[in-house]
Amino acid sequence: MTTTQDKPGGKPRQRNRKTEPRKQKGEPRNGAPRDPQKEEQVRARSASGENPAPEAGSGGSPVSASAGESAGTTSSPAERPPARDPAPAPAAADRVYRGRLVDHGIDRYQFDPRNDESYYVILDSPEHGEQLIWGKDLQRALEKSLSKPREGAEVVVRQLGAKPVTVSRPVRDEDGQVITHQEVKAHLNRWLVETAEFLQEREKLAAVVRDVGTDPKRAVAQHPELAGTYSELHAARLVALHQNYRHPADVERFVSRTREAIAEEIERGEPLSPPLVKARYHRAPTQRSQEQVQQRTL
Repeated sequence: MTTTQDKPGGKPRQRNRKTEPRKQKGEPRNGAPRDPQKEEQVRARSASGENPAPEAGSGGSPVSASAGESAGTTSSPAERPPARDPAPAPAAADRVYRGRLVDHGIDRYQFDPRNDESYYVILDSPEHGEQLIWGKDLQRALEKSLSKPREGAEVVVRQLGAKPVTVSRPVRDEDGQVITHQEVKAHLNRWLVETAEFLQEREKLAAVVRDVGTDPKRAVAQHPELAGTYSELHAARLVALHQNYRHPADVERFVSRTREAIAEEIERGEPLSPPLVKARYHRAPTQRSQEQVQQRTL
């Protein structure tokens, strides 16, 4: 399968609606012939249930997993029923895909012209071959990626969670004509895409944060990017003291939970905590610091 090339800076390539006609299923990308056998392998692998369920607004009509296909994976339009289908179950959080970034872009969900536009990412790995992943938020995840991955880079695609929503989807007759619309329960996924090299560095930073024996000043001197993280840990202790925890062990447990939650976020590749307003132990924590800490420990 040929790929589109990103410009320097790693921004996803998008079709120019004024000058480029929409590429239908089977048409070449970048003028190069596509390998039908290879793409069919990708679709077959997707249909095995390795991808999360379709999202809100995709317009897809997924078959149930009991029928041999996981909702949200790519399949031939002929295999999919034209009308009412069971609503997909929310996908599990922190689904992870690893491999070389082969291609990504905007297209009709499952390459079916009857569906709404979505965003796809294709990865290739020795263990799983090519994997096709769909998700509207994948475009934002690539554009906002801290490591700015380009095609050919080894990346990690992680689903961080799914928010349940209700959407209106068209109901079609046997000829494919829309006869009505039906409200169905769906979900909207949040994605994160970073290079494997970037996440390896983040694992090292997470290890620093987890080490309770590391002096905060020394840690920040060696890793200035962790200044906000240690400010937040300091705020967690202030919050615990302000909430009148009676025993020092309770304070330490509260701080420990906050520390682990922050370390997990760092390890996943999420943005680091921004520096908080400098505070001292005898001062009450700011409202902002209280809210941030409580969100992590709930």
